[in-house]
This record gives sequence, C-alpha cells and structure tokens, in this order.
Amino acid sequence: MRNEMLLESIWQGEIVTTQTKMCKEVSRLLRMMLPLQTVCLSAKSGVKRSCIIAENLEVMPEIPLGDVLAEELSADVPFGSLIVILKEQSLTVPLKKSEVSFQLGLLVGDALLDIIGSGTFPLHCEAEALEVMENSYYHLIDSDEYWRRDICPRQFRAGLTQSLNEYWNAVAQDDLAISSFNRKATTPWLEEQNTTAKSVNLAQLQSKMTDRSNWKKIVIEAVIGKIRANAARAYYH
Repeated sequence: MRNEMLLESIWQGEIVTTQTKMCKEVSRLLRMMLPLQTVCLSAKSGVKRSCIIAENLEVMPEIPLGDVLAEELSADVPFGSLIVILKEQSLTVPLKKSEVSFQLGLLVGDALLDIIGSGTFPLHCEAEALEVMENSYYHLIDSDEYWRRDICPRQFRAGLTQSLNEYWNAVAQDDLAISSFNRKATTPWLEEQNTTAKSVNLAQLQSKMTDRSNWKKIVIEAVIGKIRANAARAYYH
C-alpha cells in the first residue's frame, strides 16, 4: 500500500480501530511470535490483504503513521510498536483456526521483510538471511508449546510463503534478482520444512517484550552470527 493510499483510507474512515474476534485472536497469537506491542486496525477497503506497518513510517514528510492514527482515530500507539491492518472479514463467518493461522503467517512474513528492508544485510546475503529467519519460525511453531496454542502450522507456513514470495516477485520485476532467485521462484519457498536448514532459537531470543528497534537488532545479530558460523564451517571443510 502506498503512503498516500494509506492516508486517504484513514481520512475516509475505511481504516478504523477494531475489537473483532479476528483482531483479538490474531493479536493474542502474534504476541507469542513477535515480542512487540501491536495496534490492530480493520480495513474495509484499500488493502489487498492483511499487513504489518511500522508506527514510525512517514506517511508525510516528518509525520509518522503513529501520529496520524493518534490524531485521526484517537488510537494509543506506543513508540516502537507495529501497526496491524487486517482486511475486514465477514462478521457472520465463524472464526476458523486455519484462517487465523494464515493471517498470522502473512503478518510475521511482513515483519521479517521489515528487517530486510532496513538494509542491514548485504544484498548478496538477503536470501540467506530470510532463509534463516523463516526456518527459525518453522522450528518455533512446530515446538510442542505452539502445537497447543491454536496455531495450524501448515496454514501459518502458507501465509508466510505468500508474504515472502510477494517480495521475491517484486524483486524480480525490479531486475534486482540475486543469483539464487531463479531457484526460489520455480517452487514455493516455504511449502515444506527443511529440518536441517539453518535457524536461530527464537524462543530464547524473544523471551521479553521490547520495541521494534531493539527486536530487529537482536534478530539481526543472531542471523548474522549464524551466517558467519556456517561460512566458517564451509571454509574449513
């Protein structure tokens, strides 16, 4: 969503604060996946799918999204939080575990792409960094604790797949594809779990609530450490 479209949707009342069952359930489960404060909004139109946006995104020069939401919607937007915009669901349809899990996967994927978008990783390492992060979430949701937390792993992975594949498709269209892209594009990236793939221990890293900036720093350091460790092992072998 472009910034001007986002602003227009807010001004026209198409994006509003919400307390729907979907919002409450997604927010509850998202807190277990991301140790960050979130503000949940509902979009009647103007968005193709549910998404996550940083509260400090400048929708106008020097005007962050959080300030706009506080002014226009009287929303309490903590510094360093994430804005969750859910595409409005029919209130007459029963809440399904599979649909909640899919939405959760989309949102987590967007959060990982927010890390990539910070430009911390060299371009040639982006694919490997995303691979480490997505496999880390594989291991997290497949743990015994998460099996009992109303998350459907397969649907979560499907949502994560969609989010990351949208990114790679955009990269390809912009002619910025890295050497591994063609392999990624020919088959769904996250369709099946690779149990031997590189990952970091998210449960250990995300034990405490924090702000977006600190969370990104923690994850980036862990991922870079994993990439360097694997590079060193490959060199000595």
